[in-house]
Amino acid sequence: MTPLRFTARLSRRRTILALLAPLLILCATSPATADHPDAPDTPVIHNPALPAGGVEVVHLEEMWRAGGEDGDEIFGRIFRADADEDGNVYLVDTQLSEVPVFSPDGERIRTLSREGEGPGETREPVDMLLLPDGSVGILQRFPGKVVRVDREGMPVGDILFNDATEGGFTALYTGRCRGDELMFVIQRATRGESTSTRTFEVARYDLAGTELARCFTRSTVIDFSNPVIRESSILDVAIFGSTIGPDGRVYVGPDHDRYAINVYRPDGALDHVIERDFVERPRTELERGRIEAVFAAWGRRGNRQLPTEIYDCAPTITDLYVDDANQLWVEHSRSAESGPDEAMLTYDVYDADGKLARQVAFVCDGDPVNDELFRVRDDMVVLVKGSIPAMYGTMAPDVQVEEAADANMEVVCYRIP
Repeated sequence: MTPLRFTARLSRRRTILALLAPLLILCATSPATADHPDAPDTPVIHNPALPAGGVEVVHLEEMWRAGGEDGDEIFGRIFRADADEDGNVYLVDTQLSEVPVFSPDGERIRTLSREGEGPGETREPVDMLLLPDGSVGILQRFPGKVVRVDREGMPVGDILFNDATEGGFTALYTGRCRGDELMFVIQRATRGESTSTRTFEVARYDLAGTELARCFTRSTVIDFSNPVIRESSILDVAIFGSTIGPDGRVYVGPDHDRYAINVYRPDGALDHVIERDFVERPRTELERGRIEAVFAAWGRRGNRQLPTEIYDCAPTITDLYVDDANQLWVEHSRSAESGPDEAMLTYDVYDADGKLARQVAFVCDGDPVNDELFRVRDDMVVLVKGSIPAMYGTMAPDVQVEEAADANMEVVCYRIP
């Protein structure tokens, strides 16, 4: 297995890096983030590094593919994928500000939304979710809102969050839905005389945008007199390491350098913490070079270069998914190396009680250095080929990529047998 496979799990962070670029002057110059502490008496379920159930190797079955060098479909930048109960796949194209919908046979059957500020329109959508009332929610980062359309694309009213305070803003990053349960990751900013406080929140919401329970928060105070581009402040791990289960429990990976997942009850109270033995993975030269190139591009102020602080190790928890049986699937910084050589990614799978039951290795036509794999249903995944180098190439002209950044992305839909 080549060392380059280690670069795989920058994919979620690559997406967030791209979304933050327009807000860099506002949010990339913060000092260290203050941790949100856990209660000292919170139960901790500690697991060994390897499960008793061993590794299950699953060869994914291709259903269809679209785009690519020889394909008829042309994509901009695919940020997210989801699938409905009929097996239709929805893609978020942030560059084209649209959501193409593909049938189970791989035919584009419609395109939802378009660029604009009118009803049902978005600008640079960042995520999407299929809502409990049957509508499609398309997340617009800034100002944060969920643009709702029905399955045919007709506007049905937006989900709006609290208005920002004077001099502040509200930004929406990710949303997840399982059954009737909704969760959003939001950043709120308030402005002081010479500082700004930015708070990331992970909370349950209803369809009206009313907060039902706040589970996790972390705040950063920005001192505008001492700007520094800190990875800890720009890329809070809660943005990509959080999800919700069908029973309303919320899961958050709170730490960059620790294998831990906080599990919150539907009322927002911390129920328990899942841990396992884990050794941090140092970043490869390619990984670190990509981030440094992006931060350097963002930090130029004429002849001045803002200082940067970047982690030496890759983020530990990189994606979470809860299936219909309330099993937690964890993707981490070693998911591209912990399974057999033929596997693209290997997941840790925990039972409903937080015990590491087994590992599952997915085998498909994917390269974790360049491609991104989305779990869209319990029985389906979507692979977006070429997404990582294309996005890095867009963000920074000096970034190192393995293939042409302007190549048309290819989307491959797989069935999990």
